[in-house]
Amino acid sequence: MKMKAIVTVTLKPSILDPQGEAVAHALQNMGVKGVQSVRIGKHIELEIEGGKRRRCGRSWRRSRKSC
Repeated sequence: MKMKAIVTVTLKPSILDPQGEAVAHALQNMGVKGVQSVRIGKHIELEIEGGKRRRCGRSWRRSRKSC
């Protein structure tokens, strides 16, 4: 069975995001209205082969706790 996992990695809210601040400032300079904040992160897609859905979910929960 093939499964697809989508992982989004972002900084914790307490960590400053200078890249996000630069993008927010650039958007304001371009005339985009209403942007209050920007956070930059990574979007990762994994295609997993084999295994059972329940086991994959268990592995994901274990890895999430380490963050």
